[in-house]
Parts: sequence; C-alpha cells; structure tokens
Amino acid sequence: MTRKTSSRRLHSAWRLIRSRPFRFAALAVAALPLFQTTGCYPDPIGALNFQLQLLVNTTFITAFNTFVQNLLHL
Repeated sequence: MTRKTSSRRLHSAWRLIRSRPFRFAALAVAALPLFQTTGCYPDPIGALNFQLQLLVNTTFITAFNTFVQNLLHL
C-alpha cells in the first residue's frame, strides 16, 4: 500500500466520521445506557423463581446438614 492510498483512506475515514448520519448513529449508541434504565422493569416471575430456588436450596442444605450431624453424632 502506498502512502497516497493510505492518505486517501484516512481522508475518507475522516469524512465518514464527520458525516451527519455517522454522528447521529454514534450518539445513539452512546446514549443506549441512558435509556436502559427506562426500559427495565421488575421481573416478578424471575424474582419468584429465584426465591423458590433459594428456599429449596436452603431447605435441602439444612436437611442434609442435620442428617450428617445426627449420623456422626456432632
């Protein structure tokens, strides 16, 4: 690649960056985290699933712990 070709590509890249649609797209991508908070909503089914899984795990671990303690006379 010659220096002239490299210069042309650099110039065309700068022209793309300075173009209006590219600026608009870059601003839209940069603003996505701002709009994420408004698009999020509580997930009651997921929260219920998490709590039920926590209950099952705690119950299972407690029952297993009690069984081992009784078996080993701890």
